[in-house]
Amino acid sequence: MQITSALQAFRQYRLFDAGTFNDAVDKIINAKQIQIFGVGTAGLAAYDLYCKLLRIHYNVVFNQDQHLSLMTVSQIGPADVAIFFSDNARNKQIMQLFTAAKDAGATTIAITKLGNNALTTRCDYVLFATSPEIDKKSGITSSRFAQLFLVDTLYTAIANRDYDKIEKYLALSYEIFSEPQWE
Repeated sequence: MQITSALQAFRQYRLFDAGTFNDAVDKIINAKQIQIFGVGTAGLAAYDLYCKLLRIHYNVVFNQDQHLSLMTVSQIGPADVAIFFSDNARNKQIMQLFTAAKDAGATTIAITKLGNNALTTRCDYVLFATSPEIDKKSGITSSRFAQLFLVDTLYTAIANRDYDKIEKYLALSYEIFSEPQWE
Protein backbone atom coordinates (compact mmCIF):
# COMPACT_ATOMS: atom_id res chain seq x y z
CA MET A 1 0.00 0.00 0.00
CA GLN A 2 1.35 3.45 -0.98
CA ILE A 3 0.35 5.18 2.26
CA THR A 4 2.31 2.68 4.34
CA SER A 5 5.41 3.16 2.19
CA ALA A 6 5.04 6.95 2.47
CA LEU A 7 4.89 6.71 6.26
CA GLN A 8 7.99 4.51 6.24
CA ALA A 9 9.80 7.05 4.06
CA PHE A 10 8.75 9.85 6.42
CA ARG A 11 10.23 7.94 9.37
CA GLN A 12 13.37 7.00 7.46
CA TYR A 13 14.08 10.44 5.99
CA ARG A 14 13.77 13.74 7.72
CA LEU A 15 11.28 15.35 5.37
CA PHE A 16 11.10 18.51 7.44
CA ASP A 17 14.35 19.98 8.65
CA ALA A 18 13.68 22.95 10.96
CA GLY A 19 17.17 24.39 10.43
CA THR A 20 16.84 24.38 6.64
CA PHE A 21 13.35 25.87 6.90
CA ASN A 22 14.49 28.68 9.22
CA ASP A 23 17.51 29.46 7.04
CA ALA A 24 15.26 29.62 3.95
CA VAL A 25 12.89 32.00 5.77
CA ASP A 26 15.84 34.24 6.71
CA LYS A 27 17.05 34.32 3.10
CA ILE A 28 13.57 35.25 1.84
CA ILE A 29 13.17 38.03 4.42
CA ASN A 30 16.57 39.52 3.59
CA ALA A 31 16.42 39.14 -0.20
CA LYS A 32 16.66 42.16 -2.45
CA GLN A 33 14.21 40.43 -4.79
CA ILE A 34 12.39 37.10 -4.69
CA GLN A 35 11.73 35.32 -7.97
CA ILE A 36 9.29 32.42 -7.86
CA PHE A 37 9.05 29.75 -10.54
CA GLY A 38 6.62 26.89 -11.09
CA VAL A 39 4.86 25.34 -14.07
CA GLY A 40 1.72 23.26 -14.34
CA THR A 41 0.10 22.36 -11.04
CA ALA A 42 3.27 23.38 -9.18
CA GLY A 43 2.68 26.83 -10.66
CA LEU A 44 -0.51 27.10 -8.59
CA ALA A 45 1.44 26.86 -5.34
CA ALA A 46 4.10 29.22 -6.74
CA TYR A 47 1.39 31.77 -7.58
CA ASP A 48 -0.10 31.43 -4.10
CA LEU A 49 3.25 32.26 -2.47
CA TYR A 50 3.67 35.18 -4.89
CA CYS A 51 0.28 36.62 -3.87
CA LYS A 52 1.01 36.22 -0.18
CA LEU A 53 4.43 37.91 -0.39
CA LEU A 54 3.05 40.69 -2.58
CA ARG A 55 0.42 41.40 0.06
CA ILE A 56 3.11 42.11 2.65
CA HIS A 57 5.07 44.38 0.28
CA TYR A 58 7.95 42.10 -0.62
CA ASN A 59 9.77 42.66 -3.91
CA VAL A 60 8.55 39.48 -5.59
CA VAL A 61 8.19 38.31 -9.19
CA PHE A 62 6.22 35.41 -10.68
CA ASN A 63 5.34 34.78 -14.31
CA GLN A 64 3.29 32.01 -15.83
CA ASP A 65 4.91 32.66 -19.20
CA GLN A 66 8.25 30.88 -19.71
CA HIS A 67 9.67 33.70 -21.85
CA LEU A 68 8.94 36.28 -19.16
CA SER A 69 10.42 33.96 -16.54
CA LEU A 70 13.59 33.69 -18.61
CA MET A 71 13.69 37.47 -18.92
CA THR A 72 13.40 38.02 -15.16
CA VAL A 73 15.85 35.27 -14.21
CA SER A 74 18.39 36.84 -16.58
CA GLN A 75 18.38 39.84 -14.21
CA ILE A 76 18.78 37.89 -10.96
CA GLY A 77 21.82 38.44 -8.77
CA PRO A 78 23.62 37.30 -5.61
CA ALA A 79 21.39 39.38 -3.31
CA ASP A 80 18.25 37.70 -4.68
CA VAL A 81 16.40 34.47 -3.92
CA ALA A 82 14.94 32.12 -6.52
CA ILE A 83 12.26 29.68 -5.35
CA PHE A 84 11.45 26.68 -7.54
CA PHE A 85 8.26 24.66 -7.21
CA SER A 86 8.52 21.36 -8.99
CA ASP A 87 6.85 17.97 -8.83
CA ASN A 88 9.41 16.66 -11.30
CA ALA A 89 13.03 17.84 -11.42
CA ARG A 90 13.25 16.50 -14.96
CA ASN A 91 11.10 19.45 -16.05
CA LYS A 92 13.24 21.22 -18.66
CA GLN A 93 11.62 24.62 -18.08
CA ILE A 94 12.32 24.62 -14.34
CA MET A 95 15.84 23.28 -14.77
CA GLN A 96 16.66 25.96 -17.36
CA LEU A 97 15.50 28.67 -14.92
CA PHE A 98 17.32 27.00 -12.04
CA THR A 99 20.60 26.82 -13.95
CA ALA A 100 20.40 30.52 -14.84
CA ALA A 101 19.68 31.53 -11.22
CA LYS A 102 22.42 29.29 -9.85
CA ASP A 103 24.97 30.57 -12.38
CA ALA A 104 24.09 34.18 -11.41
CA GLY A 105 24.83 33.44 -7.74
CA ALA A 106 21.29 33.79 -6.40
CA THR A 107 20.22 31.80 -3.35
CA THR A 108 18.13 28.88 -4.59
CA ILE A 109 15.27 27.20 -2.74
CA ALA A 110 13.44 24.13 -4.03
CA ILE A 111 9.98 23.07 -2.94
CA THR A 112 9.69 19.60 -4.35
CA LYS A 113 9.12 15.94 -3.66
CA LEU A 114 11.61 13.69 -1.93
CA GLY A 115 14.37 12.30 -4.11
CA ASN A 116 17.91 12.82 -5.28
CA ASN A 117 17.94 14.72 -8.52
CA ALA A 118 19.61 17.77 -10.04
CA LEU A 119 17.26 20.15 -8.23
CA THR A 120 17.51 18.63 -4.75
CA THR A 121 21.27 18.06 -4.87
CA ARG A 122 22.23 21.48 -6.30
CA CYS A 123 19.77 23.83 -4.55
CA ASP A 124 20.99 25.77 -1.54
CA TYR A 125 17.86 24.89 0.44
CA VAL A 126 15.38 22.09 -0.21
CA LEU A 127 11.95 21.99 1.41
CA PHE A 128 10.20 18.71 0.76
CA ALA A 129 6.50 18.72 -0.01
CA THR A 130 5.96 15.01 -0.41
CA SER A 131 2.75 13.06 -0.36
CA PRO A 132 1.64 9.88 -2.08
CA GLU A 133 -0.56 9.94 -5.14
CA ILE A 134 -3.02 7.15 -4.42
CA ASP A 135 -4.83 7.14 -7.74
CA LYS A 136 -3.42 7.85 -11.20
CA LYS A 137 -6.56 9.87 -11.92
CA SER A 138 -5.98 12.20 -8.96
CA GLY A 139 -4.27 14.90 -11.05
CA ILE A 140 -1.46 15.14 -8.47
CA THR A 141 -3.90 16.55 -5.95
CA SER A 142 -2.07 15.41 -2.82
CA SER A 143 1.26 16.88 -3.94
CA ARG A 144 -0.47 20.20 -4.69
CA PHE A 145 -1.99 20.18 -1.20
CA ALA A 146 1.43 19.43 0.29
CA GLN A 147 2.97 22.36 -1.59
CA LEU A 148 0.14 24.70 -0.57
CA PHE A 149 0.55 23.63 3.05
CA LEU A 150 4.25 24.44 2.83
CA VAL A 151 3.43 27.83 1.25
CA ASP A 152 1.13 28.66 4.18
CA THR A 153 3.80 27.53 6.65
CA LEU A 154 6.47 29.66 4.93
CA TYR A 155 4.20 32.70 4.78
CA THR A 156 3.27 32.39 8.45
CA ALA A 157 6.92 32.08 9.48
CA ILE A 158 7.91 35.07 7.33
CA ALA A 159 5.04 37.20 8.59
CA ASN A 160 5.74 36.33 12.23
CA ARG A 161 9.47 36.96 11.95
CA ASP A 162 9.11 40.22 9.97
CA TYR A 163 5.90 41.43 11.65
CA ASP A 164 7.18 44.87 12.67
CA LYS A 165 7.93 45.71 9.02
CA ILE A 166 4.80 44.20 7.48
CA GLU A 167 2.12 45.07 10.04
CA LYS A 168 1.12 48.24 8.19
CA TYR A 169 0.79 46.38 4.87
CA LEU A 170 -1.45 43.75 6.43
CA ALA A 171 -3.62 46.54 7.85
CA LEU A 172 -3.77 48.38 4.53
CA SER A 173 -4.75 45.30 2.53
CA TYR A 174 -7.34 44.40 5.15
CA GLU A 175 -8.87 47.88 4.95
CA ILE A 176 -9.01 48.02 1.17
CA PHE A 177 -10.83 44.70 0.98
CA SER A 178 -13.17 45.18 3.92
CA GLU A 179 -14.54 48.67 3.38
CA PRO A 180 -16.19 49.78 0.17
CA GLN A 181 -14.52 52.98 -1.02
CA TRP A 182 -17.52 54.25 -3.00
CA GLU A 183 -19.87 54.93 -0.07
